[in-house]
Amino acid sequence: MIDSALTPTRLVRPDQRRIMPILEIEPVPHWYMARVLWRLAAWAVVVGWRRLTGRLTPEQNARHLVQLLDRWGGLWIMVGQLLSMRVDFFSATLCRRLSSLQTRPIGFPFEDARRVVERELGRPLDDVFDEFTPEPFATNWVSQIHRARLRREQVWTAVKVQRPDVGERFGRELAIVSRLAAWMERLRLGSGIAWQVGAWELRQIVEQETDFRYEASAIRRMRVNLPNKRVQVPEVFESYCTSRLLVTEFIHATLVSDIVRFSHDDPGHLRVWLRENQIDLPVVARRLFRSFLRQLFEDNFYHGDLYPENVVLLRDNRLALLHFGGCGFTDREYLEKIRIFFRTLATRDYAKAADVSLLLCTTLPHIDVDRVKEDLIRVLRAWTARTYVADLPYDQKSIDNATVEVMRTLYQHRCTMDWGFLRIRRAIAVLDASLVNLYPQVNYSELCEDYFRRAERRRIQQLSPRALAARLAGSALRALDIQDRVSEFTMFYGPIIRRRAQVFESVTDRVSYLLGTLLGQTSIVVAVLGLLLVVGLVERARPGSVAWILGDQFASAARRLPSVGLTLGLATLAVIAYATVVLRRLSRRFFEDRPDASGATTLGL
Repeated sequence: MIDSALTPTRLVRPDQRRIMPILEIEPVPHWYMARVLWRLAAWAVVVGWRRLTGRLTPEQNARHLVQLLDRWGGLWIMVGQLLSMRVDFFSATLCRRLSSLQTRPIGFPFEDARRVVERELGRPLDDVFDEFTPEPFATNWVSQIHRARLRREQVWTAVKVQRPDVGERFGRELAIVSRLAAWMERLRLGSGIAWQVGAWELRQIVEQETDFRYEASAIRRMRVNLPNKRVQVPEVFESYCTSRLLVTEFIHATLVSDIVRFSHDDPGHLRVWLRENQIDLPVVARRLFRSFLRQLFEDNFYHGDLYPENVVLLRDNRLALLHFGGCGFTDREYLEKIRIFFRTLATRDYAKAADVSLLLCTTLPHIDVDRVKEDLIRVLRAWTARTYVADLPYDQKSIDNATVEVMRTLYQHRCTMDWGFLRIRRAIAVLDASLVNLYPQVNYSELCEDYFRRAERRRIQQLSPRALAARLAGSALRALDIQDRVSEFTMFYGPIIRRRAQVFESVTDRVSYLLGTLLGQTSIVVAVLGLLLVVGLVERARPGSVAWILGDQFASAARRLPSVGLTLGLATLAVIAYATVVLRRLSRRFFEDRPDASGATTLGL
């Protein structure tokens, strides 16, 4: 349990909290899929017509799509947020609007929530809770959360209850998304996106969001991974948790979203509250950012939904995190490449950052690698320069801005990022939504440098006895640095050398294709000459027979051929047949020797 001494004084009174609207749950209509497909088709026709007539602006296109997804709600909000990750493919306007899609705070009746709780617990609600607030204090399309006190433990808890209709509704909507993704790939629309992989990612997100056992497991892992009490995690009461019910410790504190609200409505009261609770917002921001990087690079298990509503402020610059349904991890080798990328940003090693960016791509077409690197170095230098200008808008100097610039530069050269990188990039973009309100003057170059310096210090503390002399610690640091360099070389330059070989291989592949085509066409010409020779011999042996079969013009051409004897003619015909067979075999051999005819190099990442 979180220490009650860390609970700050109240910033928001209960009567100032937003009242959640409650709507009755309506059954999913049988013709739901047909209605969705019809509206999507109508939207596509309208957008296509306006684009043809020149009356469609990027802002209008983004607004129409966002309105459509927002009207449907539920899974379509997740679809919009997933599409917003493709900043390399869609316009900045569309991605910004899609990322702003938020679940509308609409709850369902308490009686429905009671039935779900009692069905999951297998007993009446009053046997488990001696108090249960009927009105939810937080809602989304998947669940709503009630404040309740456990009867046996006498502890106030947050009880997350799943909507009764979420399984059926999301199942139908996932079927629609999967079908649309298959159509998009079949029609080759936006081939760089990998639509069916995106549909699979969405299915994984839905599975984790709708099965609360994933979130309970994530909370347990976070409580082990975050031993530093400056960032805390609520306790989960596992004996009351199921796939549709989650019971966790209720934290009496203030959200970052409350800070945002009071910074506009009553900044004077906010300054007083921060001072009396000993909270320095820049310190909190730096702590939150370092904690995220530690979760990402050291634990390989990170909180992917650090929205202002999910970050809690405690006294003395302490933090607590909420809503662990969006936690994620990635492949260890791929994660190491991402770590090197961030480290090169901190050390301003832009050439290495450019090389690592290429390693993070799923496919590399036949490109001028040196030109791509020059473009990447240019945008990274410009980003670093912006981080030192305090008066620039936050979105121009955020860490997310650096990843977006890299992705768009790569896409200009037809290189696409892996979905694993996009998940991490989305988590960073969500984190920015909190940091911009806590520390708008942040310098990410310095923050990254500070994190890696602290990470190295932690590694020395783990490897060395506490009584080790300072000079031995320095030697250990240098040894670790050498180890990192060797590891980076074997993991990093090895694939680059292989890709250089693949580029050379693609050149020889093209030569093989040209030679094979040339030999194939030559064999056809030789075969035609042999056919003409046969026709000429037949016409000389039996005048008029060719004209009867092939026509007068063909017979006339055959009679103009040089006169040769039968023996010489048959010998010439044998030579032509042999040459045709040899040329066809050589042509087939050149085509068989081509390693890949797709025109793109697949990266084994």
